[in-house]
Amino acid sequence: MMMPQLLLVGFASAFGMVILYIQLENPSEYIDGTTGLFTTNALSAYVYDKYKFGKRFSIFTAKIHYMTENVDYSMEQFAVMATSHALVNLGPEPAFRIDDESFEKEY
Repeated sequence: MMMPQLLLVGFASAFGMVILYIQLENPSEYIDGTTGLFTTNALSAYVYDKYKFGKRFSIFTAKIHYMTENVDYSMEQFAVMATSHALVNLGPEPAFRIDDESFEKEY
């Protein structure tokens, strides 16, 4: 209002669009960086979508359980990657990493 030559409204709109783009295009929100599987946020959206459109689905859950406490980081990462690869190879349905030790696969 005081300086009409400065287009503050246009700048605010453009800045708002940049923030929305970053939020919508943020791959770390829906894809786990370590395994490449979908995250818990993606699972929530996926289940909501299935429920909303009345589609039937089943979920298989797998959890890694270490038999000893003497597991180092490389062994743990190997187990996580082997589990993620096995779930992906089961079929075309999406696989999700829920937390450090839990995975889910849709059937």
